[in-house]
Amino acid sequence: MTVKEIKEYKGSLTADLARDLSSFETNFILLAGGLLAFSITFIKDIVKIQDAQGICLLFLGWLLLAAAMGIMMFTWLYSSNASHEIWRRADSFMNANRLFKDDIELTDIQAEELKKQINDYFLPAKRNLKQLRNGAVIIFLVGLTAFAAFVGSNLVKENQTKPPTGGETRYLLFGKDSLKINSSDTILILKRK
Repeated sequence: MTVKEIKEYKGSLTADLARDLSSFETNFILLAGGLLAFSITFIKDIVKIQDAQGICLLFLGWLLLAAAMGIMMFTWLYSSNASHEIWRRADSFMNANRLFKDDIELTDIQAEELKKQINDYFLPAKRNLKQLRNGAVIIFLVGLTAFAAFVGSNLVKENQTKPPTGGETRYLLFGKDSLKINSSDTILILKRK
């Protein structure tokens, strides 16, 4: 193994960490943020908060979605810091062994020592990143379920309380009751016998 191969090796490790990070975390944060924005619009425009039932589900959903986004942002920082630590360990090894020229050949012992120093940090970091991502996804799904339960129950409630559209609405008037009539309304007058 040469110094040039060491540089390529540490570059491939950091690229591996970055590749895991780049699209998944970004899309996840966008999705969770979009869902939070939709939920605020839903409660503002579709179901009024004072009329909503199961409001604790909404707040639980918001809390879990925000927590999932926070964990994913922490994952991004953790991945970035892990990449820097891998570079630092490789550079420290090369400086300690005075490996400055790209064509210098490493001994087998040096190559094993370098890989051990890097892998002692890299492998646990990969495992931790996987656990953080899985945890964020689980929290997101639970938050999504809470929000879906809130939306579903309130849509059912809204549909039950609205009068049917396009159909006939009947009113029974007694004594001095009054009713505003539009020109398109049909009036049926019943007489008592």
